[in-house]
Amino acid sequence: MSTTVQEPSQAERLEAVTDVTVAGPEKDHGGDPSSEKQTPSSSDENGEQLVGDKVQEKPQVPERSKGKVALIMGSLCIAVFLAALDTTIVTTAVPTITARFHSSEADYTWIGSAYLLAAASSTPTWGKFSDIWGRKPILLVANAMFFVGSLIAAMSINIQMLLAGRVIQGTGGGGLIILANICISDLFIPFDALAFVIILFLLDIETPQTPILAGLKAIDWIGVITITGGTIMFLLGLEYGGVSFPWTSATVLSLLIFGVITIILFFLNEWKLAKYPMMPLKLFKVRSNIATLAVCFVHGFVFISGAYFYPLYFQAVLGATPILSGVYLFPFVLSLSIMSIIVGIFIKKTGQYLPPIYLGVTFMTIGFGLYIDLPSGRTWGRIFPFQIIAGIGIGPNFQSPLIALQTNVEPRDIATATATFGFVRQLSTAISVVVGGVIFQNSMMNREPTLQAALGPALAQQIGGGGAGAATGIVSGLPEPGRSAARGVYTDSLRTMWIFYVCISACSIVAAAFIGNKKLKKTHEVHKTGLEEEEKNRKERERERAEKRESKRVSKMSGGDAEKAENKRLSRLSGGLSGRQSPVVGASSAQAGNGAVKGDDSV
Repeated sequence: MSTTVQEPSQAERLEAVTDVTVAGPEKDHGGDPSSEKQTPSSSDENGEQLVGDKVQEKPQVPERSKGKVALIMGSLCIAVFLAALDTTIVTTAVPTITARFHSSEADYTWIGSAYLLAAASSTPTWGKFSDIWGRKPILLVANAMFFVGSLIAAMSINIQMLLAGRVIQGTGGGGLIILANICISDLFIPFDALAFVIILFLLDIETPQTPILAGLKAIDWIGVITITGGTIMFLLGLEYGGVSFPWTSATVLSLLIFGVITIILFFLNEWKLAKYPMMPLKLFKVRSNIATLAVCFVHGFVFISGAYFYPLYFQAVLGATPILSGVYLFPFVLSLSIMSIIVGIFIKKTGQYLPPIYLGVTFMTIGFGLYIDLPSGRTWGRIFPFQIIAGIGIGPNFQSPLIALQTNVEPRDIATATATFGFVRQLSTAISVVVGGVIFQNSMMNREPTLQAALGPALAQQIGGGGAGAATGIVSGLPEPGRSAARGVYTDSLRTMWIFYVCISACSIVAAAFIGNKKLKKTHEVHKTGLEEEEKNRKERERERAEKRESKRVSKMSGGDAEKAENKRLSRLSGGLSGRQSPVVGASSAQAGNGAVKGDDSV
């Protein structure tokens, strides 16, 4: 009896390679994890990984003191806090800013969306940059860009300078949010200059010495151009439509159509041409991943509406100042922040991410549904509780869907999957601000006859339509009963917009039902970055595709052989019934036919 030494399979060799994940997937099929297939590798007493005749030393996770961990996490949190803050910080001041710079109607939306557009279009590239040059240097570059953009915005003397600063801010801010999430996944189990200094000296993630020129050559520039250009064109089309140009104008239609075509070209490039893809398309082959990204999209879409349009309600309907409207928004911000912390602790203790997702999408839909009933007066018994309920729904799904996505991808795809997640979120927020603004402005225009009856044609034209967002100061200075009539029109127009957002929010409940459930690992492994690692991953993907093609070919051939064997068996049985074969021979033929089928199935 001979003994055959079986070479480790592709999957088994991959298990011996050291990759990183914060919370990698441990398949939950109801069985014990120890019952999963064991690799032929073993470990010696020194902790080295033995694969066949090779000894592969497993990189050790660097030990960090609690103080160092606190400083690193604190610096990353500061960076993310500032980047996220700049997404919404201007919302309470937009009416004042537009009045100060004597801006056009389009500038009201541009002040907020310039940041979101830049963040959305640049997000996919940051993850791939960090794969090539390492997390730390790219994170510092993003931090520096954000700092420069903030400085330009703070020193603005006109609206053009402010918008330029917001674009630079958005580019750096998009990188900060994505890279901080990636760094946390690399480091742990699942004031800007200060953050820069702490990251520079204390962030001890492995940084490959990738030459700048080699790294630039390795970047998927076609992908960068197509995804950035396509996103910008599409969002510009949404920005211009109904404000700067009619929706049926050649400018708007061209931007929308060519934006979509360019984004399609990006996906074709990632599928067929890109050597090092920015966005792994196999991410979209898993139903759970698609559902997770759908929840992410809806969450970002609905969240930004509350942060962006609620201050408009406070200033136009309740007559609050920009500072006071920020105070009125505090229940929403506080409740979502507390829920985010609670959910983080819950996931850490239980390893379950689905309950927070379900809780979040349900309360988000209920909370924004209550916004439909917002009064035109200061009824605090409804205004504050409605915000708290909405905040409870928004808070859980900043991180829970990301963890769900990371558990369903291979460790080597963690960075690109995280960047994809961030891109979807940034894109949804940018689209939401534009679409919400269009719905609100159109609703105001439809109610212009009511304003004309109460205020006269001149004031009605100033307040109605595209100038409604910048006319809050005019409304506050109106005498009664004109002021009450104007505030009623604002309330009704915002109500129409809230109905739209509730319908979108309800879609997340459906999407959440399709997210798969996997347990989170409690072990942490070190992930390597750099051009050499990218090349290894590329070859691995090519081998996987080749194995898949070979598997399909063998399966197809096996199916054909089985069909031939079955036909032969039936033919012999037919011959036996006609008296040309004995029953014994017919039975033997049938047995042989069954054996052929069984043998083919075992290939």
